[in-house]
Amino acid sequence: MIGQLLDGRYQILKVIESTELGKTYLAKDTRRPGESLCFVKHLHLVAEDPDFVKIARRRFQQEAQTLEKLSQHDRIPQLLAYFEESQEFYLVESYVSGQSLAHEIVPGHPLPEDAVIKILIEVLEILLFVHGHGVIHRDLKPTNLIRRDSDGKIVLIDFGAVKEIHIHQNHNPPTARIGTIEYMPVEQFDGNPHLNSDIYALGMIGIQALTGIPIFELRKLRENNQSPNNELSWRHLAVVSSEIGDVLDKMVCYDYHKRYQSAGENLAALRRLDEESQTLLARLNIYRAEIKQRSNHRGDISIVGRKILDELRISLELTKDEAESVEDEILNPYRKYREKGERYEQALIESMQQEYPFTPETRSELQRLQQILGISDEDVAFIEQQILPRSMREQLLSFFSRSQSPRRSNSPSSEVRRSKNRRRNRQRVRRSLSGLWILIGAIIAAIIAVIFAMIEYQRSQQNQFLQTQKRVLEQQKVTRLENILAEGNYELCVNEATKILNRSTQNLEIQKIQQQCKDGLNWRQVKVRDFAQHLGSVSAVAFSPDGRTIVSGSRDQTVKVWDARTGALLQNFSGDLSQITSVDFSPDGGEIAAGSFYWRILEWSLETGELFLPLEHQGMVWSVAFSPDERTIASGSGDRSVRVWDRQTGYILFNFIDHTDIVYSVAFNTEGTKLVSGSKDTTIKIMDLETGIVQNTLEGHTDEVRSVMFTSDGTKVVSGGYDDTVRIWDTNTGQLLNTLTGHTGDILAVAVSPDNQIIASASKDRTIKIWNLETGELLNTLSGHTNEVYTVIFSPDGKTIASGSKDRTIKLWKK
Repeated sequence: MIGQLLDGRYQILKVIESTELGKTYLAKDTRRPGESLCFVKHLHLVAEDPDFVKIARRRFQQEAQTLEKLSQHDRIPQLLAYFEESQEFYLVESYVSGQSLAHEIVPGHPLPEDAVIKILIEVLEILLFVHGHGVIHRDLKPTNLIRRDSDGKIVLIDFGAVKEIHIHQNHNPPTARIGTIEYMPVEQFDGNPHLNSDIYALGMIGIQALTGIPIFELRKLRENNQSPNNELSWRHLAVVSSEIGDVLDKMVCYDYHKRYQSAGENLAALRRLDEESQTLLARLNIYRAEIKQRSNHRGDISIVGRKILDELRISLELTKDEAESVEDEILNPYRKYREKGERYEQALIESMQQEYPFTPETRSELQRLQQILGISDEDVAFIEQQILPRSMREQLLSFFSRSQSPRRSNSPSSEVRRSKNRRRNRQRVRRSLSGLWILIGAIIAAIIAVIFAMIEYQRSQQNQFLQTQKRVLEQQKVTRLENILAEGNYELCVNEATKILNRSTQNLEIQKIQQQCKDGLNWRQVKVRDFAQHLGSVSAVAFSPDGRTIVSGSRDQTVKVWDARTGALLQNFSGDLSQITSVDFSPDGGEIAAGSFYWRILEWSLETGELFLPLEHQGMVWSVAFSPDERTIASGSGDRSVRVWDRQTGYILFNFIDHTDIVYSVAFNTEGTKLVSGSKDTTIKIMDLETGIVQNTLEGHTDEVRSVMFTSDGTKVVSGGYDDTVRIWDTNTGQLLNTLTGHTGDILAVAVSPDNQIIASASKDRTIKIWNLETGELLNTLSGHTNEVYTVIFSPDGKTIASGSKDRTIKLWKK
């Protein structure tokens, strides 16, 4: 499609969005000079009924005319053209340069009240015009509100008119839902939207902006509220005046009869507040400037400074709550920074209790902690100066005293005495040297005697040593094999046993060890461990790339990260208050992804715990998988589509709609060039991601295909289904190579070992079966779960299997 010319003038530059409804392209109008960019929206129809095409054409023209009227507003994209080619329908809209409000309304960064009021007023001014033409937008959300670069005004995009055409093409009832569930009121969810359904969505955007909570937390505000009228409880999460709080509460009333009945009524209420807030805002700004002047670089205010602020608050007629909110706004960052310094100081003290001076490893960890906490080098130096022992310079003073020789006398008598002394000294030296030589001779004789005694002893022991040496070597070989067996390195154990078997005198013992290793290699000897437990059924598990951690997803609406060795819970993520159906680790182990019952792909950073902006299907997300290069993520959904997403931008790169029913499972090959999917429609599809086409459709299962996986070399596909069989296919030809039978219940998951030798399958019959991939031989049946086994996966080293079950447990099976 890239480069194609539509209607003889619109050249497609790139795909902006791809959904089951159609695609949105960035295009260039070749009949206009300069950088004449525009958006082209393509409605994809799959119906073959000519009567339906006529109906769709007529409705498309009617809705295009409506959009043309709406585009007269300067903050709605202009409709440039609409046309039909080969029974495909296209809308051309003006290009809007800017960023969506999703870049302003960011989790963890609440907006001030005055900024939120301005956003609400701007959007309501557009809705006043839209509702005046009897049109309901039905998908108001931050990503559909663009802050225009040219003047900073908000532009409303993505009207749902063409969505209705697509919904009716399969003769679905008119109650089909359009919109995003967090911003959708109950009447719209039930298929009966009203004009003030858009007001509800805008109110939810306002609450999201004031509280700084993530998108998926919006539903929790209502679902966690126990009030009988189902109203939201959110004010405790925001710094907000009672006046704007009352307006937002009325905008998001559960009963649409109690909401503002028109955008005009809502707009009037907000404009009154805006006028009142301008004078309050000016007074607050004066107080804000004084706080900044009175606080030092650590956020402390002196006694006199506090008196000044108190008097200023009274003169400005500010309430204590208003003053405290401004102080919190300015001083909280200092307080948080001080708390971080205290946490660093505590870590320093605890480290000193274990070791001091610090090793290079400990010093490196402290530097990493400093980086994460965001503490300056100057503050770290100050903390360490207060905590660490001061180094003392040890000065060693050596005093050398030299005895001075007495002055010699030059008298003749003295000279005679010195001459006699010299003769006596020479005689003493001769006698001493004679005794020394005698002593040396005795020592040499003793050494020679000892050497001869040692040689004789060695000769006496040599024969005995030679006799025992062979026996010791044989035992060492047996011990080494036993150690290899204990380590679980069964393949090396079998190879080593084969090498020494014919040369050993302990054949029977080595043969016994070799058989144990063969049994271990083929999963006939398995140790099971009750690893962890959820509060609901465990629907998915995955190992980190280094095998040190395990992530699990459950119908208890949580995603948990565990230490694979100890079973300790490391992190707990609450998701979007819906069941978790699948999980996966990114190839670098830094992020995890999960599929949810509420149509989403959720992705978290394990380092920061941050939840990235969710990606959305139009149905339950059954499967997620990271690509090997980490740039994309694939998903399979109840909306019958397989999608490949750009993780950086959130754009849909591929949207495969070839399945005719729920897509349960997706998986990449090792190179990331192919994707395989399994569906309730009983087929398996292999997609070529270099060309964007379906390469093969594999047919052979007689019931739903629940799980699919490539072998690591990419030559085979393994599948499991509700026909109780595991099937092995040739990737290139699509030929069915083998069918494995033995389960007595639906197969819910399959996994292939990293060495491509073993298949593990999980079933509703409460067992896991282990198969030889090459021969199809059933090697073992693992029993232990007390209910259906939903998921199974091999560890990266292939020595451990993790499984999750309806019995709420995770078990580890080690060969």
